[in-house]
Amino acid sequence: MMAERFRSIPVPIQIPAGSEDNFRGAIDLVNQKLMVWDDSSQGMEYTIQEIPEEFAAQATTQRKK
Repeated sequence: MMAERFRSIPVPIQIPAGSEDNFRGAIDLVNQKLMVWDDSSQGMEYTIQEIPEEFAAQATTQRKK
């Protein structure tokens, strides 16, 4: 839908790490890092970590797009 409306090819720059109760943060596909938000800071602070193995293949595939 985005490609049709904007007449361009959208590319992912972030993907979620997990979903619903298992949501851990967002994977930055540009820098290849996982951003994990601190629940106690009301979402204002986060830490940057390496991408866990369970998300590595998905991150690589999405980055190639």
